[in-house]
Amino acid sequence: MQINLENSEMILHDYMPLILATVNRFSRYEKEESMDEARMILIESITSFDDRKGSFGNYLKNRLNYHFLNKGREKRTTSLYELDSKGVELIENVADPRDFEEEIFHEESIAHLDTYLGLLAKKDRRLVEMKYLEKMTNKEIGKLVNRSPKTIANRIAMSLATMRKACN
Repeated sequence: MQINLENSEMILHDYMPLILATVNRFSRYEKEESMDEARMILIESITSFDDRKGSFGNYLKNRLNYHFLNKGREKRTTSLYELDSKGVELIENVADPRDFEEEIFHEESIAHLDTYLGLLAKKDRRLVEMKYLEKMTNKEIGKLVNRSPKTIANRIAMSLATMRKACN
């Protein structure tokens, strides 16, 4: 069989058992994502294959193994409190799928916001104000109140939960 992009569908079909076996051997990765990566490697392999260097099957097998072994060497994030390349904790960059700040400031009046903040203990109210009104990071707030950024994140999360409960 000629190895070229015109017959890539047939090649993908023929080498699917190799792809499945490789993905299953590296089961620590999410299967669908790994399958997509393996398909891309197959397409790249078709364009870069040189038949003077051996069989396509061995070439593809080596590329797949190399890819997943190399992927295992990458540093994986184990905590949201690790620092990114800019020195900011990862949790600071995580967006809440429900934009509570937008809901409070744009759907409700400031009087309602005062009511919701009034449900909180004074120290928790101050943390929420620093975070959302003064746009401070958990690390900055932590330094001011002599608490860890993780404690600040937890206190704010609990405060927001209290406020959300009052909204509903």
